[in-house]
Amino acid sequence: MDTRTAAPATVGDILREEFITPDMHTLYDLAANIEMDVDQLSQTLSNEHQLSDAAADRLGEYLGTGGEFWKNLRDGHLRWKKSHQYCWLIQPPRNAAI
Repeated sequence: MDTRTAAPATVGDILREEFITPDMHTLYDLAANIEMDVDQLSQTLSNEHQLSDAAADRLGEYLGTGGEFWKNLRDGHLRWKKSHQYCWLIQPPRNAAI
């Protein structure tokens, strides 16, 4: 039986699924409003860049969630990622008899 848990949502996941809607400003507008480089914001959305504390505070202020919300998402995912970093080393092969 596989007892691994799924990865928690990332900052990019929540931004894409809950906050960025078709009627929302463009990515460029959002980046400008939170004083973040548009390339960094794009990389954050695709989970290739970690949100800084300062950017999390600005994002939280702009979206009305508070910066701690975004920091907790980021930190929770980083903790999960670190704790599961080597899980693949101890998992039996899929076709192995147990």
